Amino acid sequence: KFWIDLRIERAHKFYVRQIFFVTYLITIASCTPLFMPLEDMGDRLSVYGGGLLTLVAFKYGVMDHLPSVPYPTFTDNFLMWQIVTIVFSTFASLILWRLHSQVKNPDVIDWIENGIFFAVVLGWSIMFGIVACCKPTRRKTWESVKQQVDKDDPSQPVEQLPYGFSHGDI
Repeated sequence: KFWIDLRIERAHKFYVRQIFFVTYLITIASCTPLFMPLEDMGDRLSVYGGGLLTLVAFKYGVMDHLPSVPYPTFTDNFLMWQIVTIVFSTFASLILWRLHSQVKNPDVIDWIENGIFFAVVLGWSIMFGIVACCKPTRRKTWESVKQQVDKDDPSQPVEQLPYGFSHGDI
Protein backbone atom coordinates (compact mmCIF):
# COMPACT_ATOMS: atom_id res chain seq x y z
CA LYS A 1 0.00 0.00 0.00
CA PHE A 2 1.28 3.43 -0.94
CA TRP A 3 0.33 6.64 0.79
CA ILE A 4 0.82 9.97 -0.98
CA ASP A 5 -0.05 13.32 0.56
CA LEU A 6 -0.55 16.15 -1.91
CA ARG A 7 -1.02 19.66 -0.64
CA ILE A 8 -2.76 21.83 -3.19
CA GLU A 9 -3.40 25.37 -2.08
CA ARG A 10 -5.08 28.15 -4.01
CA ALA A 11 -3.44 31.53 -4.43
CA HIS A 12 -6.05 33.72 -2.72
CA LYS A 13 -4.56 37.07 -3.74
CA PHE A 14 -4.46 35.99 -7.38
CA TYR A 15 -8.22 35.32 -7.39
CA VAL A 16 -8.98 38.51 -5.49
CA ARG A 17 -7.01 40.58 -7.99
CA GLN A 18 -8.01 38.77 -11.19
CA ILE A 19 -11.68 37.98 -10.48
CA PHE A 20 -13.20 39.82 -7.55
CA PHE A 21 -11.51 43.21 -8.08
CA VAL A 22 -12.24 43.22 -11.82
CA THR A 23 -15.91 42.34 -11.34
CA TYR A 24 -16.15 44.89 -8.52
CA LEU A 25 -14.97 47.60 -10.92
CA ILE A 26 -17.32 46.40 -13.68
CA THR A 27 -20.27 46.50 -11.27
CA ILE A 28 -19.47 49.98 -9.99
CA ALA A 29 -18.86 51.31 -13.51
CA SER A 30 -22.12 49.73 -14.71
CA CYS A 31 -24.09 51.49 -11.98
CA THR A 32 -22.71 54.97 -12.76
CA PRO A 33 -25.75 55.85 -14.93
CA LEU A 34 -27.48 56.54 -11.62
CA PHE A 35 -25.46 59.81 -11.75
CA MET A 36 -26.50 60.66 -15.31
CA PRO A 37 -29.37 63.06 -16.05
CA LEU A 38 -32.77 61.41 -16.28
CA GLU A 39 -33.29 62.70 -19.82
CA ASP A 40 -30.48 60.44 -21.14
CA MET A 41 -32.39 57.21 -20.52
CA GLY A 42 -31.22 55.60 -23.78
CA ASP A 43 -27.56 56.12 -22.89
CA ARG A 44 -28.19 54.93 -19.37
CA LEU A 45 -29.83 51.70 -20.54
CA SER A 46 -26.97 51.03 -22.95
CA VAL A 47 -24.45 51.32 -20.08
CA TYR A 48 -26.51 48.94 -17.94
CA GLY A 49 -26.82 46.48 -20.83
CA GLY A 50 -23.11 46.67 -21.58
CA GLY A 51 -22.28 46.05 -17.93
CA LEU A 52 -24.59 43.04 -17.78
CA LEU A 53 -23.12 41.53 -20.93
CA THR A 54 -19.58 42.15 -19.67
CA LEU A 55 -20.26 40.50 -16.31
CA VAL A 56 -21.98 37.48 -17.86
CA ALA A 57 -19.16 37.01 -20.38
CA PHE A 58 -16.57 37.42 -17.63
CA LYS A 59 -18.42 34.93 -15.44
CA TYR A 60 -18.41 32.23 -18.10
CA GLY A 61 -14.79 33.00 -18.99
CA VAL A 62 -13.74 32.63 -15.37
CA MET A 63 -15.74 29.45 -14.81
CA ASP A 64 -13.67 27.71 -17.50
CA HIS A 65 -10.61 28.16 -15.28
CA LEU A 66 -12.17 27.05 -11.99
CA PRO A 67 -13.02 23.50 -10.92
CA SER A 68 -16.46 22.35 -12.01
CA VAL A 69 -18.60 21.38 -9.02
CA PRO A 70 -22.32 20.54 -8.85
CA TYR A 71 -23.09 23.22 -6.25
CA PRO A 72 -22.82 27.05 -6.33
CA THR A 73 -19.48 28.26 -5.01
CA PHE A 74 -18.72 31.54 -3.29
CA THR A 75 -17.44 32.93 -6.60
CA ASP A 76 -20.67 31.89 -8.38
CA ASN A 77 -22.78 33.63 -5.76
CA PHE A 78 -20.57 36.73 -5.74
CA LEU A 79 -20.86 37.15 -9.52
CA MET A 80 -24.58 36.38 -9.51
CA TRP A 81 -25.29 39.06 -6.89
CA GLN A 82 -23.32 41.57 -8.95
CA ILE A 83 -25.54 40.80 -11.93
CA VAL A 84 -28.61 41.19 -9.69
CA THR A 85 -27.26 44.56 -8.53
CA ILE A 86 -27.03 45.87 -12.09
CA VAL A 87 -30.53 44.60 -12.90
CA PHE A 88 -31.86 46.27 -9.74
CA SER A 89 -30.16 49.54 -10.72
CA THR A 90 -31.71 49.31 -14.17
CA PHE A 91 -35.23 48.83 -12.81
CA ALA A 92 -34.71 51.55 -10.21
CA SER A 93 -33.72 53.97 -12.99
CA LEU A 94 -36.73 53.02 -15.09
CA ILE A 95 -39.18 53.36 -12.19
CA LEU A 96 -37.72 56.70 -11.11
CA TRP A 97 -37.77 57.92 -14.72
CA ARG A 98 -41.49 57.14 -14.89
CA LEU A 99 -42.10 58.92 -11.56
CA HIS A 100 -40.02 61.95 -12.58
CA SER A 101 -42.90 63.74 -14.33
CA GLN A 102 -45.33 63.12 -11.46
CA VAL A 103 -43.15 64.48 -8.65
CA LYS A 104 -43.41 68.15 -7.69
CA ASN A 105 -39.68 68.49 -7.02
CA PRO A 106 -37.65 66.55 -9.64
CA ASP A 107 -34.46 67.00 -7.61
CA VAL A 108 -35.84 64.41 -5.18
CA ILE A 109 -35.53 61.75 -7.90
CA ASP A 110 -31.92 62.76 -8.51
CA TRP A 111 -31.13 62.51 -4.81
CA ILE A 112 -32.76 59.08 -4.61
CA GLU A 113 -30.66 57.84 -7.53
CA ASN A 114 -27.50 59.28 -5.97
CA GLY A 115 -28.37 57.52 -2.71
CA ILE A 116 -28.88 54.22 -4.51
CA PHE A 117 -25.51 54.62 -6.23
CA PHE A 118 -23.70 55.37 -2.98
CA ALA A 119 -25.42 52.41 -1.31
CA VAL A 120 -24.28 50.14 -4.15
CA VAL A 121 -20.70 51.44 -3.93
CA LEU A 122 -20.64 51.12 -0.15
CA GLY A 123 -22.17 47.63 -0.15
CA TRP A 124 -19.85 46.24 -2.81
CA SER A 125 -16.82 47.94 -1.27
CA ILE A 126 -17.58 46.26 2.05
CA MET A 127 -18.10 42.93 0.28
CA PHE A 128 -14.82 43.29 -1.61
CA GLY A 129 -13.05 44.14 1.65
CA ILE A 130 -14.47 41.00 3.25
CA VAL A 131 -13.29 38.90 0.31
CA ALA A 132 -9.82 40.45 0.31
CA CYS A 133 -9.18 40.57 4.05
CA CYS A 134 -11.51 38.30 6.01
CA LYS A 135 -12.20 35.38 3.68
CA PRO A 136 -8.65 33.90 3.84
CA THR A 137 -8.82 33.62 7.63
CA ARG A 138 -11.74 31.18 7.41
CA ARG A 139 -9.70 28.48 5.65
CA LYS A 140 -9.04 25.21 7.42
CA THR A 141 -5.48 24.36 8.39
CA TRP A 142 -3.76 21.45 6.67
CA GLU A 143 -3.61 19.57 9.99
CA SER A 144 -7.39 19.72 10.45
CA VAL A 145 -7.96 18.63 6.84
CA LYS A 146 -5.57 15.67 7.30
CA GLN A 147 -7.27 14.65 10.55
CA GLN A 148 -10.69 14.73 8.82
CA VAL A 149 -9.37 12.68 5.88
CA ASP A 150 -7.78 10.17 8.25
CA LYS A 151 -11.04 9.93 10.20
CA ASP A 152 -13.08 9.36 7.01
CA ASP A 153 -10.57 6.92 5.48
CA PRO A 154 -12.20 3.46 5.18
CA SER A 155 -8.84 1.72 5.58
CA GLN A 156 -8.48 3.10 9.12
CA PRO A 157 -9.92 1.05 12.00
CA VAL A 158 -13.39 2.11 13.12
CA GLU A 159 -13.60 3.09 16.78
CA GLN A 160 -17.36 3.01 17.25
CA LEU A 161 -19.52 0.65 15.19
CA PRO A 162 -23.30 0.87 14.90
CA TYR A 163 -25.35 -1.13 17.39
CA GLY A 164 -25.38 -4.85 16.61
CA PHE A 165 -22.05 -4.96 14.74
CA SER A 166 -18.65 -6.10 15.94
CA HIS A 167 -15.20 -5.79 14.42
CA GLY A 168 -15.42 -9.43 13.34
CA ASP A 169 -18.47 -8.64 11.15
CA ILE A 170 -16.56 -6.20 8.93
